Amino acid sequence: MANDKNISYRTPAAFNYQSANQIASPGIWDKYLSFVDTQKPYAIAWWLGSLMLHGCILIPINFLLVYSFDGPTATFLFISMTLFFINVIANMGSAAFRFTFNSFVLSIAIHLLMIIWALANIL
Repeated sequence: MANDKNISYRTPAAFNYQSANQIASPGIWDKYLSFVDTQKPYAIAWWLGSLMLHGCILIPINFLLVYSFDGPTATFLFISMTLFFINVIANMGSAAFRFTFNSFVLSIAIHLLMIIWALANIL
């Protein structure tokens, strides 16, 4: 009876069977996260790309468009610089790669929205 110590007779084993209709396929968010996880070996390249894209393209174009068309320059510049420094600090502070990648994608989306807003105001 010494071998029966690790066996529990209190609860029967429960088996959950799923039919083909009940099996959920991975959603868009799961596919996105799996893509982000595959990019982790290239974290340095993403960081350098983030620095170049922010510093050379997004912030100057955003500032020039907003300033040229009499938009809220100080507000948009504050948002742009905040997003830039969030990315720099997150990458230099060795934050989780999912956070740094998602902050990079979010900053691109916000910059594009600001550029679209600036161009939409001239029409």
